[in-house]
Amino acid sequence: MEQTKQTLDRLLEQRIITGYNIFDRIFERGKYNFSLSNFHETEAYLEDVIRDINSLNLSVNFQIRDRQTAFCWKPWHRFRDDNNKLYPNIKIRKQREIINLESILAQTFVEAGYNSDFCNNLICENKCYEINLACNLQEEILQLASFFCDCSLIGNLNAWRDAYKTPAIIIEGGKLNLNSFGEMYLFRKRTSNLEASFLIPQHISLILPYFKKQLVYVNKILIDYISSGLDP
Repeated sequence: MEQTKQTLDRLLEQRIITGYNIFDRIFERGKYNFSLSNFHETEAYLEDVIRDINSLNLSVNFQIRDRQTAFCWKPWHRFRDDNNKLYPNIKIRKQREIINLESILAQTFVEAGYNSDFCNNLICENKCYEINLACNLQEEILQLASFFCDCSLIGNLNAWRDAYKTPAIIIEGGKLNLNSFGEMYLFRKRTSNLEASFLIPQHISLILPYFKKQLVYVNKILIDYISSGLDP
């Protein structure tokens, strides 16, 4: 998987992709599959997610996977939580230079007053997790989609603690009617116990050896982030 990571890093540096994930295990999928992640994850956030998944009483297969991720960092993205503590494991770099986040007391580069030149071409590397759910009923995946769109977005009334501006929600399965979602391609490569993946818009032509391409549903907020970070 190390060679795969190097290939994905090159694509990221060239802005052919806006980010990728590498997971520590394979998720056993069902007819419909739902994935939730953020540019950060905190224990408070995870506690709220697990509590609400249990409260829904759905017949879903639930798993949390550790992941390594790298992606384009936007100047309005938060690197501190609701209590102004730095997110653990997060590293933001400009080219090869790691930025000292300890010295920046604001939650974002915008709030700290950094100019647009500084904020161009920032890349974040992080170790965190992804929440995966699999189910066989379309009604359940539609319920999850609506519920998670509401709770995972900062500013909403029912938002989970440490919710974020750009949650990443991906749904795999048959044809679905989802107003807050659009279609993208998910590229995925699996070995015996590891998995790598990334998303790209439908209009981009890309072929990678050993990666399988699949059409999936992605929340529109994430689609806007991905589309804005790619070179024209």
